[in-house]
This record gives sequence, structure tokens and C-alpha cells, in this order.
Amino acid sequence: MKKTPLINVFNAGELGYDMDARSDVKKYYEGCRVLEGMIPIVEGPAQRMPGTYYMASVKGTITTFFFITLHALIELEDFLKVNAYVPSPLRTTFTSICTDGVYLYHSAGGTPKGYIEKFDLATRSYVGEIQGNSNTSSHLDSCAIDTVNGYAYFCNYGSASISTIYKVRLSDFSVVATLTLSTGYAMSIVLDIANDFGYIANSTVSPNKITKIRLSTLTEISTLSMGVSGASCGYSALIDANYAYFPIMSSPGKIVRLKLSNFSIDSVLSLGSGENQINIMVKDSTYIYCGTYQSPAKIVRVLISTFARVGAITLSSPENLARGATIMGTNAYFGTFSTIARIVKVDLPTFTRVEVVNLTGYTSTPSGAVSPFPYS
Repeated sequence: MKKTPLINVFNAGELGYDMDARSDVKKYYEGCRVLEGMIPIVEGPAQRMPGTYYMASVKGTITTFFFITLHALIELEDFLKVNAYVPSPLRTTFTSICTDGVYLYHSAGGTPKGYIEKFDLATRSYVGEIQGNSNTSSHLDSCAIDTVNGYAYFCNYGSASISTIYKVRLSDFSVVATLTLSTGYAMSIVLDIANDFGYIANSTVSPNKITKIRLSTLTEISTLSMGVSGASCGYSALIDANYAYFPIMSSPGKIVRLKLSNFSIDSVLSLGSGENQINIMVKDSTYIYCGTYQSPAKIVRVLISTFARVGAITLSSPENLARGATIMGTNAYFGTFSTIARIVKVDLPTFTRVEVVNLTGYTSTPSGAVSPFPYS
């Protein structure tokens, strides 16, 4: 008569086909071919896997990004403020931020010189800082990062119309070169990494200018008039394969489009009446989104392919003075200023304002923003 041995121990879990007929192995008698929806326990039996328990609703896919205010680095997860970080000793005037996905690098004010702070994303802690030279005021208003070659570039607002560009090597977080520009305050910088060029918007000169630099040697190549006077450049700039885009804080706001192939002004776009002072811009593959520095702020959409304004939304009062912005997935986030700093979420497919988070306790403008993982 056939005998089938009793198997009453399952704590070896599921056994693969390589264990077939391995009766010489003790675990052969302590497992089974399929163990779905069950949890083996140490005493031998298996018990049914428990279900789930509802705790709270979340707003779609959980995302994490960072804004900087005057005094702190603010972390938001799923559009909720989850933490605030400040370097020690305390610095002020946080104005620009960039990331390589491992660390955040942001500017911070100091007396009499500005600082560049390094923040570890894994440990959520500050790990170093660099102090600027004597020409560096507390304003390091723009930065850009080259993750291919491992450098970040910070531009200071300067004093007496003198601006210094700092080239920071990321591997050891050190300044490897500096460049004093020949004209105007450096308001924004973009990098053409493939061709080894950087483009810097200069204000406090009339008309505003663009300075072209070589990145590898950090040297100034030439300057070009934007042909726009009477208003400062904004604190951001954008670049694609063919053009760079520089915002102007005029009324109405303007965008200067620079043709990269021959370093010439291709065109200047004026926004609609009442869409004043473009201070911040972000883009996806189809549109540029301009945040205006007015009360309440407006978000203006520009179609890249035709370089034409195609729509605008007005934020709710007191969502004023847009200055920081980032894109995550299908949403854009704009930092605005009032008695309480606010961050406004805009759904890009429908181009509608959908939500706002109040940074209670922070009364300054969220002046820079970044996602640790680049949007594409």
C-alpha cells in the first residue's frame, strides 16, 4: 500500500524546481511548491496573510521636492510640508538651489560674504559649506549644475556692479576657479554642456546683456546686448538644444530668446497686458511656464514650438510674487510670497491651479525649488 509521509512544517516557504526529488535535503520536507497569501511562521505552520488597513488618503503618486525660503530648506512630500532644515551656524538669504540627485547645493547669505551649502539627501543633513570671496555679498542669486562633468556654477549678485562666478567641483566640494565678469550683475545662468558654454544674464547695465563663457576654462568669451532696457532680468533662465530663454521684469513681461548657434538675439516675446515682471520660468517638452512678480501672481504659458503666448491663469490672493518653481511629473509648483509663504500646485495637462500649501512660520518668498530627481 502506498504511503505518503505527513508534511506539517512549512517554514521553508516555497521551493523551486531545483529542489524536485531532493529528499536528501532536510528543507525538502519543510516547504511546498506554492504558498500564496500565506506567511510561514517559525513554529512550522503557515497562517493566512492579513489584509490592509486604511490609514489616510494620499494625493496620487508620492513625490518629494524642496523649496528654499529666506532662512530654511523646506522639504515637501506629497505636497505636505514634512520638514525644515537650516545649516549650523544659521545662514540667511537662501536664493538659489540645484541638485545632482545625491546632494542639494544651495546659496546662503552671510556677513560679509555669501556661502554655498551642501545637503545630503540620503541622511537629510548638511555636510559642508563654502564661503565666497570679498566681492560676494549675501546674494548668490543663481546657479546651474553640470552632472556630466561634475561641476556646479554659482553666480553672486556682487557689489558695485561686480559679479563673481564660482566653479565648484562636486567630488570634493571645492572651488576650482572663479571668474569676475566684465559687466553688470549676474542674475541667471544656463549651461550648454555639450558645447562647453555657459550663458549669463547681466543687469544693472542698459540695455541688459548676455555674457558667454567657456566652462572648461571658466573664461569670458564675449557679451551681447539683449536690446531690452529699463527693467532687470529675472532670476531664472532656460535652455534647450537650439535656444536659451531669459526673462525680463518689465511691464508687460518679456522673454528674450537667444540663438545658440551664432550667439544672437533671435526674438523677444512680450506677454499680454497686465502680465508683468517675469521672475521665474520652468519648462517641459512643450511649454514654458512663466511666474510673474506681481500681486496676485500669474502663471503664463508659452508654446515653445511657435514661441507664442497661449494662455495664463491668475493665482488666488494672497498668492503673490512668484519666485521659485519646479516641475514634478504632470504638476508645476510655484513659490509665492505674502505674510505666509505659499507654494501653489498647477496641473499642467489642464493648466489649472489645483491646490496650495501654506508654510506657516515662514514669511519669506520660497525663492528657489528643485526635485531631487530630474523631470523628463
